[in-house]
Amino acid sequence: TDPEQKGAGGISMIAVPCDAKGIDRTPLQKMGWHCSDTAHLRFDGVRVPARNLLGREHQGFRIVMGNFNGERLAMSALALGFAEACHDEALAWARERRTFGEALVERQVIRHKLMDMRMRIASTQAWLDQLGDRIDAGDEGPDWVGHVCLLKNHSTQAMQANADAAVQILGGMGYMRGTACERIYREVKVMMIGGGAEEIMKELAARQLGPRAPPRHPPPRSSPSSCNCSRTCSSRRSSSTPCSASRSPPSRPIVWRAASRCAPNSSAPT
Repeated sequence: TDPEQKGAGGISMIAVPCDAKGIDRTPLQKMGWHCSDTAHLRFDGVRVPARNLLGREHQGFRIVMGNFNGERLAMSALALGFAEACHDEALAWARERRTFGEALVERQVIRHKLMDMRMRIASTQAWLDQLGDRIDAGDEGPDWVGHVCLLKNHSTQAMQANADAAVQILGGMGYMRGTACERIYREVKVMMIGGGAEEIMKELAARQLGPRAPPRHPPPRSSPSSCNCSRTCSSRRSSSTPCSASRSPPSRPIVWRAASRCAPNSSAPT
């Protein structure tokens, strides 16, 4: 809304009716989230009344940023639910499915996969509960924001790993439409990208939690008076050049001489 500002300062939020003249839609086919109506919108000379402005003019990006933290926390809770659904379906299948006369869950490798799934669920649940308690207490400072970014990555990675493990435990049935883990497997990437991709989350967390080293200040230049030489030297002419008399003397080279093992008449050097 402000051509002079190319960045966030020139963005405004405006409510545009879907039946406004000049709007054209093209549906987009996605890997997952088929229940979400996603389309490419084109605006050709669309006009809306000024009263449709949301918030203040040129301050729309603030509205977007204010929504991000809540969105990331909610997506973490969603990812946790998906991870639990994958575990529950895999456990039920492992108890029912029999191979070589025994239930699948009797195989040690299957039990270990299920325990890995439980471990990811428990760690995500504990982290989510902690951040939820903090926001209820009014703690939404930089540390909280940084941990929300990290939790969003952790929870979606737990979802990804559990979906993969569930499909593996179900085997061929996990590849069939109609199972929960097959659908969740297709939903993984949009959860890892939506609300901020993993790389963005890590960088935002790093800025909030501050792992970088403090800035290094260059040492002060030596002044001409710092030279203890009694004669006029280069350091009195230029403070950036050390006095040759004050330099440490070069270390004396060490010469190693090996005992001669040659014959007495040999002319080989020692």
